[in-house]
Amino acid sequence: MLAGLTARRSSNGVAAARSAVARWTAAAVRLLPPAHPSPTAPIHPSPAPTSHATRISTTPFPTTSASSPSAPSSLFARTFPSTISPSSPPASTPAPLLPLTPSRAFIQLRTNLQVADNSGARRVQCIKVLRGRGPNAAGLGDLIIASVKDAEPRGKVRKGEVVTCVVVRAATHHKRADGTEVRFDGPAAVVISKAGEPVGTRVFGPVPHELRGRKMLKLLTLAQHVI
Repeated sequence: MLAGLTARRSSNGVAAARSAVARWTAAAVRLLPPAHPSPTAPIHPSPAPTSHATRISTTPFPTTSASSPSAPSSLFARTFPSTISPSSPPASTPAPLLPLTPSRAFIQLRTNLQVADNSGARRVQCIKVLRGRGPNAAGLGDLIIASVKDAEPRGKVRKGEVVTCVVVRAATHHKRADGTEVRFDGPAAVVISKAGEPVGTRVFGPVPHELRGRKMLKLLTLAQHVI
């Protein structure tokens, strides 16, 4: 009787152990993903890696020859693309400064000139070139006919008068026989009479010595500086 009870207990224990193993196996199988998912099941793509090297490696780079001694390694190119990428545009450089050039070659029609004497006129406008470098251009020492645009109230010359002037300063480069050049800040003229004598008694500012060749000796004596 005791032997039968022991055998029955041992068989019950084996059955219980087998049933427990079967339950554990079924639970593990349910947790595993299916080998062939159904077509209706949603597919979630795996997130892309977020490492720095992987993000930079997705940027296209120009291919370089492996035989070239200056070809960088692929790892260095992926890690530091901005330092060795030949496709990056060069840094913008400022445009070179251009030399200051006058807007006009010579004194032309409708050119405004300052008056460099005490005749009463302050500003004149060229309306005709009498003796110059061309039919419509005047330089240092040339004669022009001008209209007075601005004048002092009690001067010898009034506003609106037509006067004859000699150009004593110009903003263009004037080459001389010795190879030097002379240039002034702006155009200026001196009012003269029909006889060629200055109307004023003083000439302000420097005047070129080219006036000596134009027989303007009295004007040179009234000038403060002759260059």
